[in-house]
Amino acid sequence: MSKVLAEHLSYFHLPRRYDAYARTIASVLSGGEALADLGCGFGVLGIQCVRHNARHVWGIDHSDAIEIARETVDRSGLADQYTCIKNSTFQAILPEKADLGEVRLDENVEKALSFSATLTTDRDCMLHGLAGWFDCELADDVWMTNSPIVPESIRRPQAFFPLQRPIEVKQGDSFDIAFRIRHGQGIFAWTVTPADGAPIQRMNTWKSRILTDKDLETRPESPLRMNSRGTARLKTLELIDNKRTAHEIEALVLETYPELFATPEEISRFLRAELGAGTES
Repeated sequence: MSKVLAEHLSYFHLPRRYDAYARTIASVLSGGEALADLGCGFGVLGIQCVRHNARHVWGIDHSDAIEIARETVDRSGLADQYTCIKNSTFQAILPEKADLGEVRLDENVEKALSFSATLTTDRDCMLHGLAGWFDCELADDVWMTNSPIVPESIRRPQAFFPLQRPIEVKQGDSFDIAFRIRHGQGIFAWTVTPADGAPIQRMNTWKSRILTDKDLETRPESPLRMNSRGTARLKTLELIDNKRTAHEIEALVLETYPELFATPEEISRFLRAELGAGTES
């Protein structure tokens, strides 16, 4: 099983999560809505919306989880009310407008999320890092949290941001923290400023990445060259002519360009992923 499918499957084992979403959906839907289920996974939440009288749900997911959603919808007899679309939520085009509620699109979205806070310790201890979790109000009086210190947690993993060096703190000590998160790149940076004048500690996930000299090259003025994956994608797209089937294209690529990847199996795996994401029948 792929990591993506395993992740979606793990959601079923999170206590209280399904019930919180069910109460939220029952609270906010009035019936007759057309909804977009973005990153729908197995389609569980969208199916709940249909069962709470949504007129139609468009489930969108670029991973193989959409195929499980499609089969679940078919087996549940809901295919007329739930349509599965294998695509990115940023690129999918719906045949009608979905009821999105209030979504602010008139403000610029920063490339990085930044926030800061001042924390006060409630006991003497050694501070080794910062733990993070969420408390989210899904609807009026419907909350979801993965906090490790409350019994109503859905038990989803929390985040831990370590310090370079542990800090000894006393009850009542205050210290400043600041975070900066770059969207889409998975880069987190955080600083801790002790109140007693101790050196500021600056940490980030960039330092943990394994990089080569090539990764550090930034020459936007230099001509670009097609790598092996780009070459394979280009040759594949050239064979899509609205006539050949996926099996015919795969056989032709294996025969004509056997050098694209190390093995025929790897070529076939690449082709199936490309043809599945970039075509429709």
